[in-house]
Amino acid sequence: MELKKPISWEEQVQRLISHKMDVNDIILAKRVLSEINYYRFTGYALQFRDKENPDDYIPGTKFSNVWRLHKFDNDLRHLLKPYLDTVELYARSQIAYGFSMGKCQTTPHDQTL
Repeated sequence: MELKKPISWEEQVQRLISHKMDVNDIILAKRVLSEINYYRFTGYALQFRDKENPDDYIPGTKFSNVWRLHKFDNDLRHLLKPYLDTVELYARSQIAYGFSMGKCQTTPHDQTL
């Protein structure tokens, strides 16, 4: 399997432009791509792909709007993280308990809390 040739941040911005994304601030675009990665960024832009030409974006798709989607998702994830961590820890504890009791215990017992 041949790997894709790496391209600079400038080339990444130019690739977005060549696929019809409006990039008003090239310096900002290079900074954003250097911080969050081209492929992560373009994942947020999937919904803006042109159905008739999937390599291109719908006319009027703005880099800044895609970046705002990423920022919103990131802020929401950080807001919810403490609560999701609590739920995850509880679920893992219950699963581990269930497996260990099912595997190691030989007599029936009450599994309810």
